Amino acid sequence: TIVEKTDINSTINGYPIIPYSKIRKWRSCSANAQKLCSLNHGRSATSFNKTKKESSIPLEERITVVVKTINSRGSLVIRMIRSLWEFYNKMKVIIVGETNPNFHPGNDLYDFIMENQQYLVYIQVTVDSGISYGRNVGVNAASTDLIFLIDDDVMFTNETDLRKMVNIIDTSDISLVAGVYHLGLTGIFHILKSRLYIFKYTFYEKLPYFEHCYRTDITQNVFLAKREDLIKTDMWRPDQKILEHLDFFLTLRKHGLKVASCLDINLKHDRLATGSTKTRSKTEIFKYRGMYQFNWGLEGWYTSCNPSHYHDPINVLETFCQKLIH
Repeated sequence: TIVEKTDINSTINGYPIIPYSKIRKWRSCSANAQKLCSLNHGRSATSFNKTKKESSIPLEERITVVVKTINSRGSLVIRMIRSLWEFYNKMKVIIVGETNPNFHPGNDLYDFIMENQQYLVYIQVTVDSGISYGRNVGVNAASTDLIFLIDDDVMFTNETDLRKMVNIIDTSDISLVAGVYHLGLTGIFHILKSRLYIFKYTFYEKLPYFEHCYRTDITQNVFLAKREDLIKTDMWRPDQKILEHLDFFLTLRKHGLKVASCLDINLKHDRLATGSTKTRSKTEIFKYRGMYQFNWGLEGWYTSCNPSHYHDPINVLETFCQKLIH
Protein backbone atom coordinates (compact mmCIF):
# COMPACT_ATOMS: atom_id res chain seq x y z
CA THR A 1 0.00 0.00 0.00
CA ILE A 2 1.28 3.44 -0.92
CA VAL A 3 1.05 5.87 1.98
CA GLU A 4 0.88 9.53 0.97
CA LYS A 5 3.87 11.09 2.67
CA THR A 6 4.43 14.49 4.20
CA ASP A 7 7.62 16.52 4.04
CA ILE A 8 8.80 20.10 3.79
CA ASN A 9 8.30 20.17 0.00
CA SER A 10 4.63 19.21 0.28
CA THR A 11 1.85 21.24 -1.28
CA ILE A 12 -0.97 18.68 -1.69
CA ASN A 13 -1.37 15.55 0.43
CA GLY A 14 2.35 15.39 1.06
CA TYR A 15 3.47 15.47 -2.59
CA PRO A 16 5.16 18.32 -4.44
CA ILE A 17 3.05 19.92 -7.15
CA ILE A 18 4.48 21.88 -10.09
CA PRO A 19 1.44 23.87 -11.32
CA TYR A 20 1.08 24.32 -15.07
CA SER A 21 1.71 28.05 -14.65
CA LYS A 22 5.05 27.27 -13.03
CA ILE A 23 6.36 24.77 -15.58
CA ARG A 24 9.93 25.70 -16.33
CA LYS A 25 10.33 27.75 -19.49
CA TRP A 26 11.79 26.02 -22.53
CA ARG A 27 15.43 26.71 -23.18
CA SER A 28 17.55 26.36 -26.32
CA CYS A 29 18.32 22.83 -27.47
CA SER A 30 21.10 21.32 -29.46
CA ALA A 31 20.20 20.71 -33.11
CA ASN A 32 19.67 16.97 -32.64
CA ALA A 33 17.35 17.37 -29.65
CA GLN A 34 14.51 19.50 -31.03
CA LYS A 35 12.07 16.57 -30.89
CA LEU A 36 13.01 15.93 -27.27
CA CYS A 37 12.68 19.56 -26.22
CA SER A 38 9.29 19.90 -27.89
CA LEU A 39 7.93 17.59 -25.15
CA ASN A 40 8.09 20.50 -22.71
CA HIS A 41 5.18 22.21 -24.45
CA GLY A 42 1.45 21.74 -24.50
CA ARG A 43 0.53 20.57 -21.01
CA SER A 44 -2.83 21.81 -19.81
CA ALA A 45 -5.19 21.22 -16.92
CA THR A 46 -7.56 18.27 -17.03
CA SER A 47 -11.02 18.93 -18.46
CA PHE A 48 -14.03 17.20 -16.90
CA ASN A 49 -17.53 16.62 -18.20
CA LYS A 50 -19.52 16.94 -14.99
CA THR A 51 -22.80 16.04 -16.66
CA LYS A 52 -21.69 12.67 -18.00
CA LYS A 53 -23.34 9.81 -16.16
CA GLU A 54 -21.58 6.67 -15.02
CA SER A 55 -21.70 3.97 -17.69
CA SER A 56 -24.12 1.11 -17.07
CA ILE A 57 -22.06 -1.28 -19.21
CA PRO A 58 -20.37 -3.93 -17.04
CA LEU A 59 -16.63 -3.46 -16.63
CA GLU A 60 -16.08 -6.97 -17.98
CA GLU A 61 -17.50 -5.82 -21.32
CA ARG A 62 -15.40 -2.67 -21.54
CA ILE A 63 -11.95 -3.77 -20.38
CA THR A 64 -9.49 -6.28 -21.80
CA VAL A 65 -6.41 -7.09 -19.73
CA VAL A 66 -3.22 -7.46 -21.80
CA VAL A 67 -0.13 -9.26 -20.53
CA LYS A 68 3.12 -10.15 -22.30
CA THR A 69 4.96 -13.17 -20.94
CA ILE A 70 7.62 -15.74 -21.79
CA ASN A 71 7.52 -19.53 -21.73
CA SER A 72 9.00 -20.01 -18.25
CA ARG A 73 6.43 -17.82 -16.52
CA GLY A 74 3.10 -19.55 -17.18
CA SER A 75 2.45 -20.03 -13.47
CA LEU A 76 2.72 -16.27 -12.95
CA VAL A 77 0.19 -15.60 -15.69
CA ILE A 78 -2.26 -18.04 -14.08
CA ARG A 79 -1.78 -16.42 -10.68
CA MET A 80 -2.32 -12.94 -12.10
CA ILE A 81 -5.53 -13.98 -13.87
CA ARG A 82 -6.88 -15.72 -10.79
CA SER A 83 -6.25 -12.57 -8.77
CA LEU A 84 -8.13 -10.55 -11.42
CA TRP A 85 -11.10 -12.91 -11.42
CA GLU A 86 -11.31 -12.83 -7.64
CA PHE A 87 -12.54 -9.24 -7.97
CA TYR A 88 -13.69 -9.00 -11.62
CA ASN A 89 -15.17 -12.34 -12.49
CA LYS A 90 -14.17 -13.66 -15.94
CA MET A 91 -12.88 -10.36 -17.29
CA LYS A 92 -11.26 -11.09 -20.64
CA VAL A 93 -7.48 -11.42 -20.86
CA ILE A 94 -5.17 -11.48 -23.87
CA ILE A 95 -1.96 -13.36 -23.16
CA VAL A 96 0.90 -12.79 -25.57
CA GLY A 97 3.45 -15.57 -25.21
CA GLU A 98 6.24 -17.05 -27.29
CA THR A 99 6.38 -19.92 -29.72
CA ASN A 100 6.38 -22.90 -27.38
CA PRO A 101 6.83 -26.52 -28.52
CA ASN A 102 5.68 -27.63 -25.05
CA PHE A 103 2.33 -25.87 -25.23
CA HIS A 104 0.10 -28.94 -25.16
CA PRO A 105 -2.09 -30.91 -22.71
CA GLY A 106 -0.25 -31.30 -19.44
CA ASN A 107 1.28 -27.83 -19.65
CA ASP A 108 -0.27 -25.81 -16.80
CA LEU A 109 -0.90 -22.69 -18.87
CA TYR A 110 -2.33 -24.71 -21.77
CA ASP A 111 -4.73 -26.57 -19.48
CA PHE A 112 -5.78 -23.35 -17.74
CA ILE A 113 -6.49 -21.61 -21.06
CA MET A 114 -8.46 -24.57 -22.39
CA GLU A 115 -10.59 -24.60 -19.25
CA ASN A 116 -11.33 -20.87 -19.63
CA GLN A 117 -11.10 -20.32 -23.36
CA GLN A 118 -14.31 -18.29 -23.43
CA TYR A 119 -12.49 -15.55 -21.51
CA LEU A 120 -8.86 -15.96 -22.59
CA VAL A 121 -7.03 -15.34 -25.85
CA TYR A 122 -3.55 -16.76 -26.22
CA ILE A 123 -1.26 -15.47 -28.97
CA GLN A 124 2.20 -16.81 -29.68
CA VAL A 125 4.86 -14.58 -31.20
CA THR A 126 8.39 -15.45 -32.23
CA VAL A 127 10.77 -16.10 -29.35
CA ASP A 128 12.66 -12.94 -28.41
CA SER A 129 10.31 -10.66 -30.32
CA GLY A 130 10.50 -8.40 -27.31
CA ILE A 131 8.06 -6.96 -24.83
CA SER A 132 7.19 -3.94 -27.00
CA TYR A 133 6.17 -6.00 -30.02
CA GLY A 134 4.16 -8.36 -27.83
CA ARG A 135 2.26 -5.56 -26.13
CA ASN A 136 1.40 -4.02 -29.49
CA VAL A 137 0.06 -7.36 -30.67
CA GLY A 138 -2.08 -7.68 -27.54
CA VAL A 139 -3.57 -4.19 -27.74
CA ASN A 140 -4.32 -4.55 -31.46
CA ALA A 141 -6.04 -7.90 -30.86
CA ALA A 142 -8.46 -6.44 -28.29
CA SER A 143 -11.94 -5.25 -29.23
CA THR A 144 -12.93 -3.35 -26.09
CA ASP A 145 -12.57 0.42 -25.80
CA LEU A 146 -10.34 0.12 -22.72
CA ILE A 147 -7.12 -1.80 -22.10
CA PHE A 148 -5.57 -2.69 -18.77
CA LEU A 149 -1.87 -3.35 -19.17
CA ILE A 150 -0.09 -5.45 -16.56
CA ASP A 151 3.08 -7.50 -16.12
CA ASP A 152 2.81 -11.20 -15.35
CA ASP A 153 4.37 -10.89 -11.86
CA VAL A 154 1.78 -8.36 -10.64
CA MET A 155 -1.49 -9.28 -8.90
CA PHE A 156 -4.81 -7.52 -8.43
CA THR A 157 -5.98 -6.77 -4.88
CA ASN A 158 -9.14 -5.58 -3.18
CA GLU A 159 -7.70 -2.07 -3.60
CA THR A 160 -7.50 -2.32 -7.41
CA ASP A 161 -10.51 -0.16 -8.15
CA LEU A 162 -11.09 -0.47 -11.89
CA ARG A 163 -14.45 1.29 -11.60
CA LYS A 164 -12.74 4.42 -10.34
CA MET A 165 -10.22 4.29 -13.21
CA VAL A 166 -13.02 3.91 -15.76
CA ASN A 167 -14.91 6.84 -14.23
CA ILE A 168 -11.84 9.08 -14.55
CA ILE A 169 -11.40 8.22 -18.21
CA ASP A 170 -15.13 8.47 -18.99
CA THR A 171 -15.57 11.90 -17.42
CA SER A 172 -12.31 13.60 -18.43
CA ASP A 173 -9.84 14.04 -21.27
CA ILE A 174 -7.31 11.76 -19.57
CA SER A 175 -6.17 8.89 -21.81
CA LEU A 176 -4.32 6.75 -19.26
CA VAL A 177 -4.70 6.28 -15.52
CA ALA A 178 -2.38 4.06 -13.52
CA GLY A 179 -2.45 2.23 -10.25
CA VAL A 180 0.62 1.59 -8.09
CA TYR A 181 2.50 -1.15 -6.31
CA HIS A 182 5.36 1.18 -5.48
CA LEU A 183 5.85 4.59 -6.99
CA GLY A 184 8.87 3.61 -9.07
CA LEU A 185 9.38 6.07 -11.91
CA THR A 186 6.06 7.81 -11.25
CA GLY A 187 6.60 11.54 -11.66
CA ILE A 188 7.11 14.36 -14.10
CA PHE A 189 9.90 15.04 -16.54
CA HIS A 190 11.44 18.10 -18.08
CA ILE A 191 14.00 18.59 -20.81
CA LEU A 192 16.78 21.13 -20.63
CA LYS A 193 19.09 21.31 -23.63
CA SER A 194 19.36 17.61 -24.58
CA ARG A 195 19.02 16.21 -21.08
CA LEU A 196 15.99 14.62 -19.46
CA TYR A 197 15.24 15.21 -15.79
CA ILE A 198 12.67 13.08 -13.97
CA PHE A 199 11.21 14.40 -10.71
CA LYS A 200 9.91 11.34 -8.88
CA TYR A 201 6.77 11.54 -6.73
CA THR A 202 6.01 14.96 -8.24
CA PHE A 203 2.79 15.95 -9.99
CA TYR A 204 1.15 18.81 -11.89
CA GLU A 205 -2.36 18.69 -10.54
CA LYS A 206 -4.59 16.91 -8.05
CA LEU A 207 -7.64 15.65 -9.91
CA PRO A 208 -10.86 17.19 -8.67
CA TYR A 209 -13.63 14.70 -7.85
CA PHE A 210 -11.14 11.80 -7.46
CA GLU A 211 -9.23 11.58 -4.22
CA HIS A 212 -5.57 10.52 -4.29
CA CYS A 213 -5.31 10.91 -8.08
CA TYR A 214 -2.79 13.19 -9.78
CA ARG A 215 -1.66 14.28 -13.25
CA THR A 216 1.84 13.23 -14.12
CA ASP A 217 4.06 12.28 -17.08
CA ILE A 218 5.18 8.73 -16.34
CA THR A 219 3.65 5.89 -14.32
CA GLN A 220 4.18 2.23 -13.65
CA ASN A 221 3.14 -0.44 -16.15
CA VAL A 222 -0.18 -1.10 -14.40
CA PHE A 223 -2.61 1.18 -16.15
CA LEU A 224 -5.99 1.51 -17.80
CA ALA A 225 -5.98 3.32 -21.14
CA LYS A 226 -8.21 4.20 -24.06
CA ARG A 227 -7.34 1.66 -26.73
CA GLU A 228 -8.05 4.10 -29.55
CA ASP A 229 -5.69 6.71 -28.09
CA LEU A 230 -2.89 4.18 -27.65
CA ILE A 231 -3.18 2.98 -31.24
CA LYS A 232 -2.98 6.55 -32.55
CA THR A 233 0.48 6.90 -30.98
CA ASP A 234 1.81 3.63 -32.51
CA MET A 235 2.31 2.56 -28.89
CA TRP A 236 5.59 0.76 -28.17
CA ARG A 237 8.46 0.96 -30.64
CA PRO A 238 8.70 -2.69 -31.85
CA ASP A 239 12.49 -2.73 -32.13
CA GLN A 240 12.83 -1.51 -28.52
CA LYS A 241 12.78 -5.07 -27.14
CA ILE A 242 13.74 -4.02 -23.62
CA LEU A 243 14.07 -0.74 -21.70
CA GLU A 244 10.81 0.31 -23.32
CA HIS A 245 9.23 2.07 -20.37
CA LEU A 246 10.67 5.56 -20.77
CA ASP A 247 10.36 5.50 -24.56
CA PHE A 248 6.65 4.67 -24.31
CA PHE A 249 5.82 7.54 -21.97
CA LEU A 250 7.90 10.00 -23.97
CA THR A 251 5.79 8.93 -26.96
CA LEU A 252 2.56 9.63 -25.05
CA ARG A 253 3.89 13.09 -24.15
CA LYS A 254 4.85 13.69 -27.79
CA HIS A 255 1.24 13.01 -28.83
CA GLY A 256 -0.19 15.15 -26.04
CA LEU A 257 -1.96 12.35 -24.18
CA LYS A 258 -2.87 13.14 -20.60
CA VAL A 259 -1.66 10.73 -17.93
CA ALA A 260 -2.70 10.29 -14.30
CA SER A 261 -1.85 8.06 -11.37
CA CYS A 262 -4.07 7.12 -8.43
CA LEU A 263 -2.10 6.35 -5.30
CA ASP A 264 -4.96 4.49 -3.65
CA ILE A 265 -5.39 1.96 -6.49
CA ASN A 266 -3.03 -0.71 -5.28
CA LEU A 267 -1.70 -3.87 -6.86
CA LYS A 268 0.84 -6.36 -5.56
CA HIS A 269 4.19 -7.00 -7.20
CA ASP A 270 6.09 -10.21 -6.51
CA ARG A 271 9.72 -9.22 -6.90
CA LEU A 272 10.83 -12.73 -6.03
CA ALA A 273 8.56 -14.42 -8.54
CA THR A 274 9.57 -17.86 -9.72
CA GLY A 275 10.19 -18.38 -13.40
CA SER A 276 13.27 -16.73 -14.75
CA THR A 277 13.16 -13.63 -16.87
CA LYS A 278 15.44 -13.36 -19.86
CA THR A 279 18.95 -12.47 -18.79
CA ARG A 280 20.21 -9.56 -20.83
CA SER A 281 23.91 -9.02 -21.42
CA LYS A 282 25.58 -5.66 -20.88
CA THR A 283 25.95 -5.48 -24.65
CA GLU A 284 22.18 -5.80 -25.15
CA ILE A 285 21.44 -3.24 -22.46
CA PHE A 286 23.90 -0.83 -24.05
CA LYS A 287 22.32 -1.45 -27.45
CA TYR A 288 18.72 -0.79 -26.41
CA ARG A 289 19.60 2.13 -24.18
CA GLY A 290 21.49 3.61 -27.08
CA MET A 291 18.48 3.05 -29.31
CA TYR A 292 16.13 5.34 -27.40
CA GLN A 293 18.94 7.81 -26.74
CA PHE A 294 19.43 8.12 -30.49
CA ASN A 295 15.72 8.19 -31.33
CA TRP A 296 15.08 11.09 -28.95
CA GLY A 297 18.41 12.89 -29.27
CA LEU A 298 18.95 12.24 -25.58
CA GLU A 299 22.43 12.98 -24.24
CA GLY A 300 21.75 12.79 -20.53
CA TRP A 301 19.11 11.25 -18.27
CA TYR A 302 18.75 12.17 -14.62
CA THR A 303 16.18 10.67 -12.26
CA SER A 304 15.09 11.10 -8.62
CA CYS A 305 15.55 14.86 -9.03
CA ASN A 306 14.57 16.89 -5.97
CA PRO A 307 11.53 19.01 -6.95
CA SER A 308 12.57 21.83 -4.62
CA HIS A 309 15.39 22.47 -7.11
CA TYR A 310 13.14 22.38 -10.18
CA HIS A 311 13.88 26.00 -11.14
CA ASP A 312 17.58 25.96 -10.22
CA PRO A 313 20.35 26.30 -12.84
CA ILE A 314 21.32 23.01 -14.47
CA ASN A 315 24.63 22.71 -12.65
CA VAL A 316 22.80 23.02 -9.32
CA LEU A 317 19.84 20.82 -10.28
CA GLU A 318 22.07 17.95 -11.38
CA THR A 319 23.64 17.70 -7.94
CA PHE A 320 20.16 16.83 -6.62
CA CYS A 321 19.48 14.07 -9.16
CA GLN A 322 20.67 10.53 -9.78
CA LYS A 323 22.58 10.35 -13.04
CA LEU A 324 21.61 7.35 -15.21
CA ILE A 325 22.97 8.42 -18.59
CA HIS A 326 25.55 11.13 -19.26
